[in-house]
Amino acid sequence: SDPAVMDEAVKSTDNAIKCCILAKACDARDELLHKLYRDSRCYNSPSYSMLKQMCEHRIISLHDQTEYLKMVPMEDQVKTIGPCTIVQKAMYEHNVRAIARLYRNIRLNDLALFLGVS
Repeated sequence: SDPAVMDEAVKSTDNAIKCCILAKACDARDELLHKLYRDSRCYNSPSYSMLKQMCEHRIISLHDQTEYLKMVPMEDQVKTIGPCTIVQKAMYEHNVRAIARLYRNIRLNDLALFLGVS
């Protein structure tokens, strides 16, 4: 098949993954993440690694967040919601949900440590 069409398909699926990752963390977003994760067209996406981590409810490390940030368009890196960028907010929300799956009770100081905030 045509390489230009394949490149466009990879870009489109990568954009879909990015939009989903940056969306508000909720059950509907989790469902969509899982649909994208199972879709074979997404396997070659540069964002697939982050998609996999989120689908597996892993806590996203600051290192992985920094690496992912390099793939996000500049306007999403600088847009803010309150004191956080869109990417930071998405990662915080995901990590809080991931931590909630692991812990019934957690002290705020420990939660802040996991999230890398003070």
